[in-house]
Amino acid sequence: MSTTEVPPPYFCNPAEEAEALKHVDWASHEPLMFMRRRGGIKLDYADYYERYHRPENVERWAKLLGPGGMERLHFHKGMGLKTEREEIDRTIAVSKKMHELGLKVSVYVGGTLHTDWFFKERPESKDWIAVSTSGSPITYQGYQLWRYFPCLNNPGYRAYVKEVLDVAVDEVDADEIFFDNQILRGEPRSCRCHVCRELFPKYVEGKYTPEQRVERFGHADISGITPPLWTDEWPAGAVRTINDPVIQEWIDFRCRNVHDFFLDMRQYILSKKAAVAVGMNIKGIHPHNLCFDNGIDHGRWQTPGFNCCDAGLHARIGPKGQMSAEFRAYKMTHTTAMTQSPQGSNLDNILCLVMNKQLDVPGFGMRPSMGREVNNIYGPLGRFLRQHEHQLFGTRPIFMDVAVVRSFASMAYHCMNWIYGPLIAEQALWDSRIPFGIVFDQNFNTLKRHKAVLLCNQEALSDDQWKKLKAFVENGGGLVATEHTGARDDWRRARVKNALTAVFGLELGDKPARKEFGKGRVVYLPKLVPAIEYKDVPLRHPYASYNDCVAPKNWKQAEDALRWAAGGRFSFELKAPKGIAAEFREGPTPDERVVHLMNFTGKKIAKPITITMEAGEKEKWAVRILAPDGAPKAPPTPKKVKGGWSVTLKGMGDLYAACVWSPV
Repeated sequence: MSTTEVPPPYFCNPAEEAEALKHVDWASHEPLMFMRRRGGIKLDYADYYERYHRPENVERWAKLLGPGGMERLHFHKGMGLKTEREEIDRTIAVSKKMHELGLKVSVYVGGTLHTDWFFKERPESKDWIAVSTSGSPITYQGYQLWRYFPCLNNPGYRAYVKEVLDVAVDEVDADEIFFDNQILRGEPRSCRCHVCRELFPKYVEGKYTPEQRVERFGHADISGITPPLWTDEWPAGAVRTINDPVIQEWIDFRCRNVHDFFLDMRQYILSKKAAVAVGMNIKGIHPHNLCFDNGIDHGRWQTPGFNCCDAGLHARIGPKGQMSAEFRAYKMTHTTAMTQSPQGSNLDNILCLVMNKQLDVPGFGMRPSMGREVNNIYGPLGRFLRQHEHQLFGTRPIFMDVAVVRSFASMAYHCMNWIYGPLIAEQALWDSRIPFGIVFDQNFNTLKRHKAVLLCNQEALSDDQWKKLKAFVENGGGLVATEHTGARDDWRRARVKNALTAVFGLELGDKPARKEFGKGRVVYLPKLVPAIEYKDVPLRHPYASYNDCVAPKNWKQAEDALRWAAGGRFSFELKAPKGIAAEFREGPTPDERVVHLMNFTGKKIAKPITITMEAGEKEKWAVRILAPDGAPKAPPTPKKVKGGWSVTLKGMGDLYAACVWSPV
């Protein structure tokens, strides 16, 4: 729940809402100039552009979104402040009207330079351009070849972006500033300009003492290291595992560049206006190596911000019966500081509200929220979500009995780990309705909040991480490890003895092994067997399809191992028809619990749904159901079972229901 005062829910009169929806034109973050330059637009696009800027249309936004609602406006696409001035002035006028009506204003800051105009406006910007391995500029996708990527490290470019931000804050008076297209392009289309070539060895040198540099690189003097030179003979796409310490550091350097740019811009914005939300499109967790490809290591994003996940993965039943969705992006909001936007459909919006750890921005309020990021749900469903938004969602923690580890070294230096390993385990946990979270290196100090840790081929963990895992198990935690977990250190140097053997005394082989250790339990599984083998192309970087992301063949074995390691049971167990997903969360009060049921089938469920919750011997619980299509006249009565309480619902509607547990 927000630390700021919670306003009463906003309800638009249904008749007025319906009338406004007939005539409203929602804004676009794309300026008209860009749409015309890109080509292929509808003949009436300019008419739409004119309509949505009109004051009467902004009034419709206010009626539909309510007080504090938000729309994202076009602002700076990258043609230049002078070149885009006419359209920026239109945004300023709309912003003024929005503020008069009590709305929040979001503006879009693009991450490419449109060279048709920008080089004329800022001739010095030719020195800001990102340069690929071949020495050529790095251009945008989709044959938009006039759009060049700048180097995020270039001080001239950073100074220019701050000029853009001056206009955003001082003239537009923006309440949110959103950056797009700052993530890096895949190798070899990665910047090697003079700034990066100078900064790279200095950055690496600053990470290590002279003695550590000798151990890492063979010599204390690393001033001569350079970015990897990919060629047709040695293409980046052929890389599967990365042992070269300089290439490893290059991956870390690229991840640092994107993150540092965000931190720099965020600090500058907040120094000018404290009550501003700042976001950047860094994508969710996809089935390819985002660290190597795009310079994105989600774990290091521990400074509050807002992420957009626009990979086009909409919540649906996949071709193999799996529940496909951006659930990973929402899960990781609880172990990073980046909250997440929805994908657009009603079900996607439900996932966004139910699963996000929402961000409470001082002076701005909660996000994502109804009327802001979730601004396309109206009618009875919209009123239901507005009524219960602050009760059911907000900043409350989720239950993460199982922690799926994605360590930087194990993931960034092993491309296939993004296709197998954690990816298929997360899908299986999601489909099995087991409470779980996704954790990174930065979360190893809070392992005690989990019942069990799952290490799916996390082969490259540090000695310090193994010390923390040992303490976690000794104090009663569970550990399940697969494949080559423990075989290497965080520089991918081969260990003389596997850490699972050295730390826990597990004898590893081609058969599962388990043992009790201290107050906890440890399990080793030789492999999570993929149900669908990835068809690898030797010279193409591994990039799998979500359609093929399904539970491992031996998931039952893995689930049994996790349950044993977790002490025999999870906080919640759910028996339901296929296509029902669940998130388990605290709330509406800290003493209460909510099981959020999300229906991926799109059809009403008439079969029973049984929820069992772990509880103390002397505890008593009552249950109530909240649902947009109406709650049962009499709430179901939970019954006491061994180790907890159980309740059975006769079914659910076609979209969503919340089962709220309250102590009696």
